[in-house]
Amino acid sequence: MSNIDYSFKNSQRVINYFGYWPEFCDAKITKFKFSKTSKDICSLFLHICYIDSDQNKKAFIGIRFDDVTELNINNIFNENVLDELIIIKDKTNPPRYNIEIIGCYGINGEFTCKGIEVVKFETVFFKSAL
Repeated sequence: MSNIDYSFKNSQRVINYFGYWPEFCDAKITKFKFSKTSKDICSLFLHICYIDSDQNKKAFIGIRFDDVTELNINNIFNENVLDELIIIKDKTNPPRYNIEIIGCYGINGEFTCKGIEVVKFETVFFKSAL
């Protein structure tokens, strides 16, 4: 059985700020990059702008997924908004992560990877419009 796991490198910075690991509902993807880092290893980078309006908190979060395989991504538009980013760690040894990107608008898809790291975390002053 699979389980959700947010204990990858630097994820605690996001959890400490928001008090939880976000599903990234209504978060805007400000950058999407897929690159080949070596002969057979690919990485995928998502830069996400996430707002928790209940807490009046906003952050830009950069997440890198390493050694990406089984990539199936669709609908990459100029603007992309997430409904949910699902990260499930399987029980293989070494473990792999199954990633599902559910989009509100634009990007959606899935892939697997061997490693995940929060490579950027920047908080931004946020004032609710209410």
